[in-house]
Amino acid sequence: MIQIALLIITLLAVAYAIYTDIKFRYIDVWLCWSLLGIGLLGNGILSLVRSDAKYIIFSISGAAIFYAISLARYYLGELGGGDARFFAALAAAVPLYPSKLLAFLSPKLAVWPFLVTLFLNILLLGIGYQLFYLLMRALTRWKRFSHAFRRFYHKYRLAFIAGLGLLLLPLLAIFLGRIPIMIASALVGFYWFVLLLYAFSVSVEAVMIFEARPSDPRIEEGDKPVKEIRVDGKLVYKPKRTGLSTEDLRRLRALENLGKIGKLTFKEGVPYAPAFLIGLLFSILFGDLLVVIAQALIQ
Repeated sequence: MIQIALLIITLLAVAYAIYTDIKFRYIDVWLCWSLLGIGLLGNGILSLVRSDAKYIIFSISGAAIFYAISLARYYLGELGGGDARFFAALAAAVPLYPSKLLAFLSPKLAVWPFLVTLFLNILLLGIGYQLFYLLMRALTRWKRFSHAFRRFYHKYRLAFIAGLGLLLLPLLAIFLGRIPIMIASALVGFYWFVLLLYAFSVSVEAVMIFEARPSDPRIEEGDKPVKEIRVDGKLVYKPKRTGLSTEDLRRLRALENLGKIGKLTFKEGVPYAPAFLIGLLFSILFGDLLVVIAQALIQ
């Protein structure tokens, strides 16, 4: 029952993280450390009760590995600091599949450890969630998005014209047989997929910006100003992948208090907490996404 209790606590923590991430654009530090502590304590007790060290070993090693990976993604600008901490806490709390649930569920589990399944599911389903989120933002701010897309088209119209020309390749391949048609169609399809994905990613940036003062409660460490910030001709901040540091934020707020700067333009990030819930629930209910896909293809 300890594993079930840890899972329920984790789901509640993820739900609260989603609330704060969407509404306030951050995940509370206390939530991350609390879930981490509860996860380590619960799995430590489980190891003592069952006389099996694997629970605490997987909990500690999972938290350490997940945090290291998330930290690398943080410095690459893919995740926020709160996301990295919460990812580690998630691994500490649910390092193994709750065995009691196997009496009610039939997940497609892989031969590798459950933590690998959890990581891959969050990563892969997270990509799908992020694309869906960006698509919804583009649709709700269509005028701004379409304007940016038109600017992109005019800038790279030769690439679009070349793509139209490539559509003739599958027709020409008809005279060469089935395999050339398939190859030509795949190449044309891949070209258009990459071109449109790049056009979408560039255009959607126009809708993912907002203005705020440094003193705004929404602005915290990790937020990303779009442009360089200069005061009296002196560079005080240069955009970087990790966003604002604690010192950067302190300096900007001090300059605001002196009346040197006002509203700044920030790049809005995608709240990543929902990806944790999607990946965790899929892992518990269905198992490993790659195994599910592989079995579907075989059948």
